[in-house]
Amino acid sequence: MTVKEIRLAMIDVPGGIEFVRSLPTFPKGIITFLVVLVAGLILYFLWQEPSEVPSEKQPPGTTNQSGNAASSGQSGGVTAGLYINQLPPVTVQQKEEALSSLQSEIEELAEFPNRPDISEPRTLLEQHAINKLPHRLFIILSKYYKETIKSVPKVGEEPFNYKKTYSNFESGEYDFENEATIQIGKIVSVRFRPGWTIYFRYFLLRSGSLTQQQIIDGGSFLNYGITWDEAERVFNELTKNPAIGPAMAEKFSLQQSILSTATSIFDTYKRP
Repeated sequence: MTVKEIRLAMIDVPGGIEFVRSLPTFPKGIITFLVVLVAGLILYFLWQEPSEVPSEKQPPGTTNQSGNAASSGQSGGVTAGLYINQLPPVTVQQKEEALSSLQSEIEELAEFPNRPDISEPRTLLEQHAINKLPHRLFIILSKYYKETIKSVPKVGEEPFNYKKTYSNFESGEYDFENEATIQIGKIVSVRFRPGWTIYFRYFLLRSGSLTQQQIIDGGSFLNYGITWDEAERVFNELTKNPAIGPAMAEKFSLQQSILSTATSIFDTYKRP
């Protein structure tokens, strides 16, 4: 209660009491009751804490009646916050709803495999992949628990095994790119990490069999005074690095294997 509110609530107490005493018994009782009631209501409303404005959307991490968690809205990567089911479905209804939702998403992706990504990939290798199907399938599967995924008809345990394989691939690629970027910082004059990322992007594209001229023709992404010749020099050094060059080749091979698996899952699922 503020000082202003206290002053507004103050009245001439002695004068008020004398006036009430001069009234007949019945009116006196009514007035006393009303005064007490109004005073009580005033105190109640003055001391109430402001109520929170209800959100129009369900906050992240909360669950609805079906056990579905609101989207966390995160960008990139897959965490526990992506799960539609914050807790595994328990009742028959929850299991049926989860399976129906998963099937609907798979069918949508099967029909529109080139739809835009909902979540940005964590790694540059994923971002530069021509075929985005593997990442899109992984994002869908990452929102569901094991039993729901294994209940999808026709494909058996393959989608769940794919989910584990892709998760390991993504995590490994993220760590590899981070380590390679740090190594780049040790052999260039640019002291900004975004600049090191530019060098790695060039290294990635060159390792993917593109020539320097093809990369240049695709549009410049250079900055911080980095030149194409300098980017080529770093590419050559990284290629000769036994901890980076061979590992990059393995990453491309694993990415191709994952693409084949994702394609096989959809071929099986769409088969009558």
